[in-house]
Amino acid sequence: MTSGNESLSTAERNLMKEVTGDIGPLQRYRYRLTSETTQAQYNLINTEQSLRELAQKEESLTEDLNEQMRYSFCVDEIKVIENQLNDLNQKYFTLRQTWLRWRNEFTEYLSRAFDLWRSYPNWYLHPVLQKDCALKGGCCGRSCGCCLKRATASSPDRKLGVGHCSVECPCCIKSRAFNLIDTRKEEMCNLFRLSSSTFRYDDQILRASIWGLANDSEENPLELINKRPPAHWDIKNQVTHVY
Repeated sequence: MTSGNESLSTAERNLMKEVTGDIGPLQRYRYRLTSETTQAQYNLINTEQSLRELAQKEESLTEDLNEQMRYSFCVDEIKVIENQLNDLNQKYFTLRQTWLRWRNEFTEYLSRAFDLWRSYPNWYLHPVLQKDCALKGGCCGRSCGCCLKRATASSPDRKLGVGHCSVECPCCIKSRAFNLIDTRKEEMCNLFRLSSSTFRYDDQILRASIWGLANDSEENPLELINKRPPAHWDIKNQVTHVY
């Protein structure tokens, strides 16, 4: 458990004594006590998606900058990239404040569940989220291992941008051999914005991202992310039973 033990209710403490090492029952208990999914939860996950897009765009631009400085050293081009990076840094700062705004709306049990799940750096390697990444054409569908490395490769000030591939992932852009124009990127991003628990996809992503849960599975969420993950998902064989 994390240092938040002292804030546990009596019922939560008793539950943890019964299931030492398995956070699943505790998270499911908290999930049942959270009466409804609020808009703040959707907004927070959507904000995290935007933060990932910015972090991966920064990664791509940094690669371009390093290439310019190593090979061509075009001063004008370097200046353009540096200005773009500065702009992204400001946008990241603004989005981080937005994230905090929605995080502060979380109620007691929801807040505890979220803090517990996110105290594990590899939370995003939940199989529901890995398969989602793979089916979208992300790095979890290839053997590059980019997603597996992000928890340790990202700088501390980009912690909120850690996660699976977005439309800005430089490895994905190289793999598909083209970059989407801005209007296409916006279409793709809007397509996967979470908005309602009546959509099965939205509910599955929300549960995995906030609670570490998958449908009615009784598995320990920590075992799901601590198992050695495959190098990549076999899309052909997995596509029919993703969620």
